[in-house]
Amino acid sequence: MYLDGEYLYYYLYNEDYILGGSGTSWRLATTTDHVNFTDHGVAISKHESPNGDCWSGSIVIDERNTAGYGKGALIALVTQAPGGVTRAVPLVLHR
Repeated sequence: MYLDGEYLYYYLYNEDYILGGSGTSWRLATTTDHVNFTDHGVAISKHESPNGDCWSGSIVIDERNTAGYGKGALIALVTQAPGGVTRAVPLVLHR
């Protein structure tokens, strides 16, 4: 996604996978030239939502405040599985 002069890349991340850890976080990296990237750390943490970890999804810019979180809010539409039932859940991200 392109926002305010830079590209934002959200990607799945599990820092303790090699040690047998479970769960998935989403990290954020930004770039202006697709050569040099800045890591901004975890954007959506694992094991913190009562709905379960975020699996897959996408992020959109709410340009007209249709979700009610403010014009220009970043909304993550993610797949989670609370109670074993898979569903899409909206989350608001802060830059």
